[in-house]
Amino acid sequence: MARARDYQRKNYSNPFSRKSKSGSATRGRGFYYGRRSKSGSLRRKLVIFFLLAATGGWIYFLFYSPYFWIQRIEFSGLEKISEAEIRDIINSQTASRRFLIFQQKNIFLFDEKFALKNINQKYALESIKFDKKLPETLRIEIKEEMPALIWRSGEKYYDMNRGGLIIRELLPGEITQLSTKPSEAKIPVVYDESNEAINIKDVVLSDTLIQFGIDLYEGLPEKTGIRVLNFKVANRKDAEIKALTNEGWEIYFSSDQNLTLQTEKLYLFLKDKKEDQRKALGYIDLRFEDRVYYK
Repeated sequence: MARARDYQRKNYSNPFSRKSKSGSATRGRGFYYGRRSKSGSLRRKLVIFFLLAATGGWIYFLFYSPYFWIQRIEFSGLEKISEAEIRDIINSQTASRRFLIFQQKNIFLFDEKFALKNINQKYALESIKFDKKLPETLRIEIKEEMPALIWRSGEKYYDMNRGGLIIRELLPGEITQLSTKPSEAKIPVVYDESNEAINIKDVVLSDTLIQFGIDLYEGLPEKTGIRVLNFKVANRKDAEIKALTNEGWEIYFSSDQNLTLQTEKLYLFLKDKKEDQRKALGYIDLRFEDRVYYK
């Protein structure tokens, strides 16, 4: 006989109860981790924002703020070149921009190579050095080429070095002094009778002719008592040079001939000349080895 089952005494557990609990826990953990991920992303965004803001602030402070603008320009070594002219070149550059967006009045962004190029276009210098003193001072140390002679072409006067290189154009005040007091000039003027146009850094005379003129200017008074006021050159490539004396007449020399011999011929020619005879002279030509021509 079949045995009757007692369903009331058996304890049957729900087969979905554990899974549901587990699923609930899983969903809870998933929700928790989801909140944590959003919080980390926000923190990262804030960190990036503050880093970018700090970087931008430093860029502005270093390259755009007035704190590093060039306020003072100091010079050393200038002798004949005008400080105002160099300052104008620098100020013109600081008023411009670099790479279209950066101001060159900022001491970090000031382009020294470009300034050197602009200055060298106007002057022949032995050396130039830039020194940036933070936060606002630009120091410029210049060593000038020393002139040996002054060159005149047309209405313009220029300093010229011993190699015949044109260094710079003289200022109006310097020209006035040369015109009104030529006897007080420390170095003589060479007049270009061809009046050819020239540029800074052009070589207009040979170093041989320049040295000949310097020796003549310095040595002639001692040998003959005659002083040279200035020189004339008809052709830059020639070896001939004319010297205007303090007595008003000219002497024609050739740098191809020995200066000592030419000076000796001049002395011998003048020693027997009376004062009125010397005043009547127009020129004395010493360019030929065995003869002296005069007018």
